[in-house]
Amino acid sequence: MIGRTLGMYFARLFLKNMLLIFLLILFLIVAVDMTDQARRMSRYPDVPFSDFLMISLARAPGFAEKILPFAILFGSIGTLIILNQKMELVVARAAGVSVWQFIWPAAISAVILGLFSMMVYNPIALKTADFGRDIEAKVYGSKGNVESERTRNLWIRQNSNEGDMIIYAAVSRKNGRLLNGVTAYQYDKTGYLNQRLDASSTRFIEGKNGKSAQWQFRKVTITKPGNRPKNVKSLRVDTNLSANQINRVSTRADDVSFWQLPARIEQADNAGRLANNFRMQFQLLLARPLFFVAMVLIAATVSLKFIRFGQNSKVILTGILAGFVLYVVTELVVGFGKNGVVPPWFAAWSPATVVALISVTILLHQEDG
Repeated sequence: MIGRTLGMYFARLFLKNMLLIFLLILFLIVAVDMTDQARRMSRYPDVPFSDFLMISLARAPGFAEKILPFAILFGSIGTLIILNQKMELVVARAAGVSVWQFIWPAAISAVILGLFSMMVYNPIALKTADFGRDIEAKVYGSKGNVESERTRNLWIRQNSNEGDMIIYAAVSRKNGRLLNGVTAYQYDKTGYLNQRLDASSTRFIEGKNGKSAQWQFRKVTITKPGNRPKNVKSLRVDTNLSANQINRVSTRADDVSFWQLPARIEQADNAGRLANNFRMQFQLLLARPLFFVAMVLIAATVSLKFIRFGQNSKVILTGILAGFVLYVVTELVVGFGKNGVVPPWFAAWSPATVVALISVTILLHQEDG
């Protein structure tokens, strides 16, 4: 059995290299996003550079969360190669340490990282994303829909006896209660366009004491057919939508943290709505430790063969491609789970389980022949 000292040494190496790869990816995400935003800075000369930087920094953790598995994969491959180059694995194997014993610290590290990303990192990333959207609302929302292609936009339609209204927002915050860069179209009973409202921001006000709920538009430009546009500071429009209805329309499953997903699933079930998206997201987060372990096992299958038989870098590329295929297949099966083709738990757990079993089989063949 591998000793505690050697096991902790291997585990520290795995964690250190995985963290370095993750920080590198995080830095690249911020750099690419800042390059994209640099093209827009000239359009907003009054906005300080710090606001653009904060937007990129706030968006980066959410993007990085999606590529955490590749940080695990690259970190595992790099660690095994370094151990081989230093002849440490050769010495360990000569001392009777099997492949399973020095892979075990990496697998435990992957499980710890999976639990941490599920319970801690995921809520933090969503909080920072909300903070970034607040800054985006300040920078882009007041300018209308110019930057709507890069923000989390929203469409809402409300029906009433007086006519329909369609609301578009470039930026949606606070579960749809706060909107920025708003354009609203009001129609009469016959479907004729009555007026268009362009507002810098809109707030949903819940009805109290028998009064109906309202949309409060601020800094509004009212345009009616055949008339000149008119600017007003504030305008209220009645709505028959409830806060829960707006919440369901505006909230995506991947915008809900791990700790809030069970309650959101229960709410969707009580409202008679399909909760597949929320169940799918919940199961994906639960399966994340296993997914990370599958990435470690993929790295072991290619890196150990490289170590023991002197294979060239094409074998390492095979591991990277295998990890990418696992990611793509998982996304494909997740789509089936969201649409009810397969149960969400099956869609979340099956790809990683199958790959882990295949990797274990390959390692058994490499180890015992």
